[in-house]
Amino acid sequence: MLLKRMTNEKNTIESYYDSSNILKSIYHESTLDLDVVFKRGAVYRYKNVPPQVLLELEQAKSQGKFLNSKLRDKFKATKVVNVNTQQLVEHIQMLIEEKSKE
Repeated sequence: MLLKRMTNEKNTIESYYDSSNILKSIYHESTLDLDVVFKRGAVYRYKNVPPQVLLELEQAKSQGKFLNSKLRDKFKATKVVNVNTQQLVEHIQMLIEEKSKE
């Protein structure tokens, strides 16, 4: 479930998810690259992803299932980096709590 979507000055869209596998996506509008941050810390970059696919990912009931069926084998992906996700997990937990109060 999409928790929050932010458009930044750098022509990027950051989306935070309440998902069992995916924490965040960062969409680079100028290059059509989609970075996906997984709970285990891996960050993968999917190349030439149309904006509509980002919207479908955000609206999907399950981001993980969407990624497996619509992104994984259809767009070239490379592992960019491993990151420490502790702060990101804490931020998402805060977003979940805020959303539950609405």
